[in-house]
Amino acid sequence: MATTQAGSSGTDIDPAPATVTAIRVYAGYFALQAVAGIGFWVLVATVPIVRRAFEMWPKQHAVTNSFLFADVVIGIAGSAVAAWGLWVWARWARPLALFVAGGMVYATVYLAGWVAFTGVGGGLLALMVVPSTLSAWTAFQAWRLRADT
Repeated sequence: MATTQAGSSGTDIDPAPATVTAIRVYAGYFALQAVAGIGFWVLVATVPIVRRAFEMWPKQHAVTNSFLFADVVIGIAGSAVAAWGLWVWARWARPLALFVAGGMVYATVYLAGWVAFTGVGGGLLALMVVPSTLSAWTAFQAWRLRADT
């Protein structure tokens, strides 16, 4: 395994071909998650039936809207930057992927409590289980990769 100087992208290693394939898949997942997050919020903002399906508190749209800023920063921008970092094998990408996954899991646990205490918002909770689980698995798999593999 050849180690190289860190370039402008933060790349500091030259991984094995099997590792490159794996990391590209993980990067692709985070890129897809970023695009899906954008699509979700556009649909929520523009399609009333989608809004109703995922509304946390039907009488107060601000409850669901309160997730927008955090989702844009962590779920969308964080996923996009993690995808790029993983793609170029940047040193900081794996910890960032774990941070993004943690944010996704935190939101899902919060929603589980919300649904348990209020009885509403089950659609949003059901939606979040998949990306939370996949983010956590993908980030963990990326974290396990080492420069010598």
